[in-house]
Amino acid sequence: MLQESQKLVIKIKQMSQAEMRSHARKIHQLENQADDLLLNCLKQLTKEKDIKKLIQKKEVFDILETLSDKIEDFCNLTQKVVMKNL
Repeated sequence: MLQESQKLVIKIKQMSQAEMRSHARKIHQLENQADDLLLNCLKQLTKEKDIKKLIQKKEVFDILETLSDKIEDFCNLTQKVVMKNL
C-alpha cells in the first residue's frame, strides 16, 4: 500500500494546475450527483411502511452522504496542498 501511495503522490506532483482543477471539478460534480441521489432516496423513504426499514435505510443514506462530503473535502485539501507546493 505504501508503494501505491508513493506512486500516487508522484502522479499528483506531475499534474498541471489545469489537470488538478479538472479533477476537482469532476469530483465536485460527482458529489452533487450524490446529493441529488440522496434527495431522491429520501423521497422514496416516505413510501416505506416498515419503520424499522425506514430507519435503517435513512442511516445508510446519512453515512453515504457523509462519505461523499468527506471525499470532496479531501480532494479540496489535496488540491490546496499541491498548489502551495508546486
